[in-house]
Amino acid sequence: MIQNKSKYKQHDIYYFTVAWNGYNEETEGSVTYTRGTLEEALEGIRHYLKHYKARSPYVAGLSLERGDFSQNILNNTLKNKLEKEYNGK
Repeated sequence: MIQNKSKYKQHDIYYFTVAWNGYNEETEGSVTYTRGTLEEALEGIRHYLKHYKARSPYVAGLSLERGDFSQNILNNTLKNKLEKEYNGK
């Protein structure tokens, strides 16, 4: 009898979204990316806040996924800190 012992390890995936408002639906937008660590996700958020600085971007989301588990990990303190670094908000 053959046993199928899956050695699949569930890895953390961090999703983050940086968004900006516009004058209408055509000028507003967002970008969403994934990273493998929280540190990389925070670095990515900082990068895109800087990249889209002229559009007054904001952090719209940061979540952790691990297999079937998903959790929003963005709190107001972190959101405000990241946005203040690049937007002066």
